[in-house]
Amino acid sequence: MEFYLLIALIFIYIISAFTGNRHTVKRFWTMAFIFSFILMGISLGTLRLSNEDVMLNAGQFNWYYFLYIFSALCLAVGFINLWIYRHELLGLCKKNDATDKE
Repeated sequence: MEFYLLIALIFIYIISAFTGNRHTVKRFWTMAFIFSFILMGISLGTLRLSNEDVMLNAGQFNWYYFLYIFSALCLAVGFINLWIYRHELLGLCKKNDATDKE
C-alpha cells in the first residue's frame, strides 16, 4: 500500500512540475509536507495518550516500535526545520503568483 502511495505522489509531482509554475509547485508541496507533518504529530499524540495495550508477537512489536521511533524522530526534525526555515516558509505563503518571475 505504501508503495502505491509513493508512486502516486511521484506521478502527481511530475504532472504538477510540467503544468504549474515553479512557485506554485513549491507552495503546493510545502503545504502538503506541513499538512502531513501535522497529521503525523496528531497520530503520534493520540497513540501516546491512548495507552492501549495491543497483543503483538515479537516481530510485530519490533516493527511497530521502529515505526514509532522513526515517526518521533521525523517529527522532531520537522519542528527544527520549521523553525530554521520559518522566514522562507512565510515568504512562500505570502508571495503572489503574479509577481513571481521564476
